[in-house]
Amino acid sequence: MTISVEPAGTLAELATFLAIGAQVHGGPWPGVATLEHELATEPRTRFLLASLDGVPVASGVGKPSSIGDALYAMVRVLPGYRNRGVGTTVLAALSRHAEAVESGSLIGRVQEADDASRRFVEQRGFILVSRECPVALDLTRLAGPPPEPPAGVVIVSIAERPDLVRAAHEVEVETIGDIPVGSEAPTPRTFAAWQTETLDVPGALPHLSLVALEGGDVVGWSGLLALGEDGVAENLLTGVRRSARGRGIATAMKREQAWRAKKAGLRRIETTNDEANAPMRAVNARLGFEAEPVWLLVRGPLQLGTEQGEG
Repeated sequence: MTISVEPAGTLAELATFLAIGAQVHGGPWPGVATLEHELATEPRTRFLLASLDGVPVASGVGKPSSIGDALYAMVRVLPGYRNRGVGTTVLAALSRHAEAVESGSLIGRVQEADDASRRFVEQRGFILVSRECPVALDLTRLAGPPPEPPAGVVIVSIAERPDLVRAAHEVEVETIGDIPVGSEAPTPRTFAAWQTETLDVPGALPHLSLVALEGGDVVGWSGLLALGEDGVAENLLTGVRRSARGRGIATAMKREQAWRAKKAGLRRIETTNDEANAPMRAVNARLGFEAEPVWLLVRGPLQLGTEQGEG
């Protein structure tokens, strides 16, 4: 039995990487073009394929995390090939990559209901950071246009006002440190990184990514990104400047975004909140978002010196 792990970079390899992910965790998934964009714009990102006796059976992803010095790392092994050392081998490869890019730990997600994966990470020293609560909004059930935004507030898209891109990023920078999380606060992205990952990526939806204006100033931002080509999009972050909070602006942006998304032909919006983020979870519940299976954010040490073993 021979296990090999190699970077995925060609169109065929990236398509196989996505197919394994879909078989393990379902979809939707971004397209190959999105993965190519990530590899071209972030040299610290790696997509790995693991083969058992020449047959691709697992994938691994390693990319910079917004939390501390960690590398975001995910291992996915097809169900019929687990407990043969494949997962351990992929995790070791991701750990070597983390060491090469000077990341001191690994951070990733496992589904709360997946007992086998939870045992896998616990046995390797990973600890719980927080519970993440995904939700989804069925746009086909959305009835009627949204109500008017709060008095004095105007909501427009970045496509309509591309001159407001930097101001939208400034809202995210101010907001991200205030979001209640069970982990240490994420580090805001630079403008260049934010633009690359939000507006320049193949799945970007600038006509559905909105800003809220009050007196000509940007006070709110809500980004949306397409996931594949199946009518599904992800709400990236919805935030409001501290001086404008408590007036329903976040709710108004998300309502407007959902309505525009439905008119544009989308059928579903997904998003995720940390369990500790009660305010935004309440907003989503009022808007009709429904709960999906919970994920656990876990963090652990680099798995250096480990190769084939259980997993």
